[in-house]
Amino acid sequence: MKKFLLGLLLIIIPINVFAIQIDKDVNSGIILSADENIVPTDTVLSVSNINNSTLQNLANSYKLTSYGSYNISVLNQAIRIKPNGNVSLSFPIANYNLKKIYVLQVEDSRVKTVYTNDISNGLANNLVVENNYATIITNDFSLSNDNTYIIGTINTETENPLTYDGNFTGLLLISGFAMVVLMILFTKLYIDNKD
Repeated sequence: MKKFLLGLLLIIIPINVFAIQIDKDVNSGIILSADENIVPTDTVLSVSNINNSTLQNLANSYKLTSYGSYNISVLNQAIRIKPNGNVSLSFPIANYNLKKIYVLQVEDSRVKTVYTNDISNGLANNLVVENNYATIITNDFSLSNDNTYIIGTINTETENPLTYDGNFTGLLLISGFAMVVLMILFTKLYIDNKD
């Protein structure tokens, strides 16, 4: 397990910690980041919102109750390019259920790649959720057409750990454990100082 986690960190850290933000689409908030020399310095991200019945049907097939769909390309001097390696695409997810986020890459009216952090359905955990963004790592870009992505969530309720949900079990367990530790410490101090 330790080797798996270390390997996962080695994959995620270089693209997230050392990656440089290349461009951010103003309207969608989607961010393109990459390591040095992966794309030319004057590269821009091209994003357009799209919606059609095919994308609606695909979103419904994954039971996405809240979603957005986009055509995305990486451009240099107004021409589509393919990066020389992996880049990250970060999608804003402010109002999504943070445990069940999906990014679906669509090609030819079908889902080509599923990125998700929803481990309840047995899919791989290959989507990083951090700072209100869901980030995927990809090098799959076309020179002839845009890539289509659907990003969404199964449940539209925003999860907030500070919101009262009526369940104090965790808090009670932690408080009880803290009380036992304090009682042991005070008893030990009393016995040590009694002599």
